[in-house]
Amino acid sequence: PSDPVWRLFGGMALSRICCLRCGHASTRREPYLDISLPIPHVVPSLSPASNVVGSPQNNGNGNAASVQSPSSPPQTPLTPSSREVPEVGEGPGGCATLQQCLAAHTRNEKLTGPGRYYCERCGSVGSASKQTKLQTLPPVLCLHLKRFTWKGTGARSKLNSDVDFPLEGLDLAPYMEVDDASGSPGPTGKANSRSEFVMVPVGLSLDTSLSRMN
Repeated sequence: PSDPVWRLFGGMALSRICCLRCGHASTRREPYLDISLPIPHVVPSLSPASNVVGSPQNNGNGNAASVQSPSSPPQTPLTPSSREVPEVGEGPGGCATLQQCLAAHTRNEKLTGPGRYYCERCGSVGSASKQTKLQTLPPVLCLHLKRFTWKGTGARSKLNSDVDFPLEGLDLAPYMEVDDASGSPGPTGKANSRSEFVMVPVGLSLDTSLSRMN
């Protein structure tokens, strides 16, 4: 592209929608300047000594403290993509990681509800699956966390959960479109042949560590 902004920040994603009735799939290329990532609903991993959900555990002062189970109500509002089964947080203290946010963004999801998919092949309006993969990566990749969600009342709430991320060596190959020629995940376009990035955090709050994204 001739625009210097797109040369520096521009990339391409592939969005694939598959009809669950006839199996017809349609692919659309979607250019981007930044990627908005959902924050998945995560829970801390249970210790081996408390593998029974809801089992009491001694808190050090002689009193029993209950262990939070994965089915317990979340302490923060859920994003639309996090209404599924909670996953174990892979970051320090059981928080979500940037890799888990990228996995949630590129995860295969089912489209249901009033705005269901219309299939051009079979002519039916029904459920479909949708998945987004990255095709090309820009020299500078901007990642944005979806920290605001809307409640049923129309009020907006903020997700204050910590998100851990690596300062170096962020590998984006697992979230890329598979190269048909090699059969392995990785950049399939010519915009950028690398898939590892060095992180430069922007918008850190004063009460977070340098390795937490806020």
